[in-house]
Amino acid sequence: MARQTVVYDPAVEAILGDGQQRQRARSMSKAERREAQRQADRVRVTLDVPDWLKARLMEAAEEEMCSASSLAAYLLMDGLRRWRRGEVDPPKTPSESPRFEWLVDVPEEDPTR
Repeated sequence: MARQTVVYDPAVEAILGDGQQRQRARSMSKAERREAQRQADRVRVTLDVPDWLKARLMEAAEEEMCSASSLAAYLLMDGLRRWRRGEVDPPKTPSESPRFEWLVDVPEEDPTR
């Protein structure tokens, strides 16, 4: 006999999901709950970058003896701050995409200059 799929109202799904989440949390140690909450609080972003840029970020993180994620977050914040102040003007070219008017060019340069 085939198993029947039950579809609930989204509000009911949310309540059931919360109950299941609480049940899982009860079976965890305090340290596991803390780590699960830390992971849940993280904000993840996926960006498309050239391979050479990722490699340079990894090299810089190793040199700074920190995570690539924390270094990337700092550099993004610093770059955005400088952009807002008008200190940098990204080199742009027209986009062929209907979603974006411009593409920002990312030239491969030696970052030590």
